[in-house]
Amino acid sequence: MRKKIKARLVCLIVAGVMLVGAVTVAAIEGSPYETLKRAALTALTNENFTVQGEMTISLNGEVYETQRIHYVQTETCFADLARVRRAVEDGFFFSTENLEIYPVLQMTELWYAARTTRGNHFRGAGLLSAEELDTARFRFMELMIDLMVGDLKNNMFMSSSDGVRRVSGAISHSQLPEIVRLGIYMAIEENLRWYDEDFGVREDFRHPMDIPVQNVTVNRISGNADIDAEGNLLYISVYANITTMDVFGGSNVIQLSAVLNFSDIGTSVVESPIEGAVELFTSEFMYERFGRRYITVYFTRNADGSVNRESITTTWPAQLYMPEEEMHLYALPPRW
Repeated sequence: MRKKIKARLVCLIVAGVMLVGAVTVAAIEGSPYETLKRAALTALTNENFTVQGEMTISLNGEVYETQRIHYVQTETCFADLARVRRAVEDGFFFSTENLEIYPVLQMTELWYAARTTRGNHFRGAGLLSAEELDTARFRFMELMIDLMVGDLKNNMFMSSSDGVRRVSGAISHSQLPEIVRLGIYMAIEENLRWYDEDFGVREDFRHPMDIPVQNVTVNRISGNADIDAEGNLLYISVYANITTMDVFGGSNVIQLSAVLNFSDIGTSVVESPIEGAVELFTSEFMYERFGRRYITVYFTRNADGSVNRESITTTWPAQLYMPEEEMHLYALPPRW
């Protein structure tokens, strides 16, 4: 657990700095900053939209990790169509007010889970509601962001073409607000406390990204954002290039890029990844078949993609394939 936390430190630092840059470039009628800020806040309150994109982390010019993003949300359901798991490389997570469906395990065939819920767990609104934008708590957070951004507003530029405004900006380490730099140093110090100065040897770490760092220099953070005439955020890209020094004196260059495209704002439609599954897996069906309304069942699909009704079971699929002496290794299904 400790190694895993440390392995992600640099990524978290970069992501944190990028967030400031993104909110800065997204946080700004008049000035680029305010144009992007309004667009970002609008995006956080959207109830219906589609977003697609990709995030990539590279180490010394080689890709370390890539994550695809494809997310669709309406007022009553959402679908994460790019969820990646160890057992299922191209998965999904589909949720309505009363049902969740997702792939769980690839054996000789791919198994899926259907879980009925009591409802009200799904929040159709965005990350923020319109009412929350008018609270003292939110206004305080917005003011704090403005203070953190500070003079970085002067590093932003805005142009317009065919009714779309583009906000751009770039900063280096020396231009970071002092509070951001102190936040980076604090994160490094807290991370090193985990090891209590006992780092072992370099060979103890499987990958250079796992080695704790003792210094971070932000070479460049840049970003672009497109905003339509209605103030909707359509596109945002952020790039960061940093140099780290690890506890063994090794130097690494880490690049982090993220690109997001927003579309179908207010008109997105979520379709079930498995045709007929929503209509089949109701609480009434679960009760008639298994005596419980709220339960998780597992199933496979027919050749035409429909639910294989004969396969529906409450037994974790691995138990249907593994020898009895190995059951304890697969007794519980992994969580998403």
